[in-house]
Amino acid sequence: MLTYNAASTVATGTQTDTQSLKLTDVGAINTAAAGAASNAKALDVTIAKVEALDITTAGTANTLDLSGVADAKSIKITGAGQTEIQDVAAATTSFDASGATGNVIADLTSANTTALTTVKTGTGDDTVTVAAGDLTTTATVDGGSGADTLKLNGAGGTIQPSFAGFETIELAGITSALTFSGTNTSNITDVKVSGTNTAGASFVNMDATDLTVTTVGGQGNNIAADNSGAVTFNATATATASGTEANSGSATFDNASSLTVNVGEYVNQSGAISAAAAKEVTVNVASKVVNSVEQTQLSSAITAGEATTFTVTADGELASGSGIDAAKATSGSLTTGSTADADFDITAAKLTSLRKLKDTHLLESSNSRVPWVRSVPVQTQTAVSRKPAIAAERKPNSISCWCQYGAGMASGRLMRPVTRVTHRGMMRLANTASDRKNTRNG
Repeated sequence: MLTYNAASTVATGTQTDTQSLKLTDVGAINTAAAGAASNAKALDVTIAKVEALDITTAGTANTLDLSGVADAKSIKITGAGQTEIQDVAAATTSFDASGATGNVIADLTSANTTALTTVKTGTGDDTVTVAAGDLTTTATVDGGSGADTLKLNGAGGTIQPSFAGFETIELAGITSALTFSGTNTSNITDVKVSGTNTAGASFVNMDATDLTVTTVGGQGNNIAADNSGAVTFNATATATASGTEANSGSATFDNASSLTVNVGEYVNQSGAISAAAAKEVTVNVASKVVNSVEQTQLSSAITAGEATTFTVTADGELASGSGIDAAKATSGSLTTGSTADADFDITAAKLTSLRKLKDTHLLESSNSRVPWVRSVPVQTQTAVSRKPAIAAERKPNSISCWCQYGAGMASGRLMRPVTRVTHRGMMRLANTASDRKNTRNG
């Protein structure tokens, strides 16, 4: 512990009293594995009656707890090596590490509500954690260069900072609804949702930027962004996941020009996904099988009313409830894995071409009236299943068919039916593991 009473050497009064510290390799940085409790050890700094603290660092790394500098409103950090600030005093209004050349990791959540006017970091890959409500509505937040993350937690509200240099905003413990305005922002490319959040967040006025939104673990709250660039939505599990984690919060990107959805291992993505203006939708579902049970599922309904094409590639399970509503889509592609079940609804009144790949097989409909398999027309009939029967509607352009294919298709030999396609504006593909087993045994 470093304890110092500035009253004995520094003039006090209405002027700002500044204390300078030069530190080399004090404390110990965190070396614990991802997801484990931190094992960092900080040097506790206690300095009374100074309003400004200037720290110059050297060596490999320095870890400090500045909560004992009770009167310091301004904290400035320059120098080399990684610097970790584990805590600050409630009086803190400005944190300026723009002169630091190493990575800066700082927790500023002890600052008073609506008190932080300035948060800056330097040229390293920096991570700063603040309570969203501690930022003033017009705070200056600048991450400098490097790959930088600003973590927000606590009560939400509406914030509109002057924001640059932080490429990633991470929501890690939001307790009430947050609205983040991008009116005065630049450089944001990623939004991450992690930890325990009890409220959702909306990112508004985000302009034409491309955005990657990633959820980690089971998240049950809504996320929305109004950017008009491309959106990539990643649903991922925690690093220590050993079973399925449910991601049930909705994801709304209604101005996005295109949407890519990636469902990672151990995730059940069930929250509704909307991309009303997207012209193209791509969906990828990973696979993780444990004890012969698939641990990765997509059960989300995806709405993309302006999409003209869609591509779905699923090694994992396409569960009941999954599907896409793409009213203007004229073409699509659906690829399923060799083991997982698939139950995927497609609503696409204008669909004229659908490619269906299972393993190495291809199904393609060249128009809404005649389904084809490798240029060989297949039989059409009223769809009947072990599940409740689906009958073709009595409309001129409606058909129901069992689409048959197999190794002999090139010569026109028809095999046992394995996939049901009902095309009447809504198309439903039910492709089950039991169907595949029957096909192999047939």
